[in-house]
Amino acid sequence: MKMDIERAEVPVLASSKSLEKVTRLAVEAHGNEAVLFKLLKLSGYEPKVVACKLSPTSSKCWLSVKPRVYGLTIAAYRSLVACAFKPTITLMKASKPCDERAQIGV
Repeated sequence: MKMDIERAEVPVLASSKSLEKVTRLAVEAHGNEAVLFKLLKLSGYEPKVVACKLSPTSSKCWLSVKPRVYGLTIAAYRSLVACAFKPTITLMKASKPCDERAQIGV
């Protein structure tokens, strides 16, 4: 599951009644990395923090979004922000350890 909900990740995950069904997560963190890390750990995940630089070329994926004017607007905005500020996006990836019995087909 992929999440980017602008600082609402922790409350949403903490109140989720279906989180145990999710085996892998990719969450864009917004200054709440420590709390998010602890929450994922307590929920049985093995979280890791991945930081990536936003670059002008990383906004190309938005060019295929429909409606086209929306995709172009987001691509232009992200490209300008990347050129002007060189921001870093913090991603948190987490997965649950495999059950050994499931691996051997028991």
